[in-house]
Amino acid sequence: MSGSYLLLLCLPLSAAHVKLTVLATTDLHGNIYHRSIIISTRPADRGLAKIATLIRAARAANPNNLLIDCGDTIQGTPLEYVYQTYVRTSQLPVKLTFPAEPFLHDPMMLAMNALGYDAMVVGNHEFNFGLKNLDQARGDADFPWLSANTELTGSEGKPFAR
Repeated sequence: MSGSYLLLLCLPLSAAHVKLTVLATTDLHGNIYHRSIIISTRPADRGLAKIATLIRAARAANPNNLLIDCGDTIQGTPLEYVYQTYVRTSQLPVKLTFPAEPFLHDPMMLAMNALGYDAMVVGNHEFNFGLKNLDQARGDADFPWLSANTELTGSEGKPFAR
């Protein structure tokens, strides 16, 4: 086959330029709301609820995008502390009681699922409450968790993140 004939076959396969927008969050530390329910009633520059409109606007501007969290997500607020304690011990801390059904899923993962995250990178604080809690949160996520330098001893080659 001649080179010119091969070139003619490839013409319909010409590449198009695609603009990809990468949206990233980091160090959310359990902040769903844009204020601390303990420290202040004033709005703060944090929280998934506060950035949800920014995410929607960026996606409207360019539908070719990835939304990635860079870790340190499931620890840091009273909401996450209560949930993580319940997962770890099957009890609420400091004699709290549920007014209705207990937590079924990690609050941060539910919020991130609703926002359509594409992936999350494992941060050091994901290990704060142990592997049971980490696995629970990872199971609640509708997106993969990524890690390039995490190895589980005795996992028989099974990757930590998926």
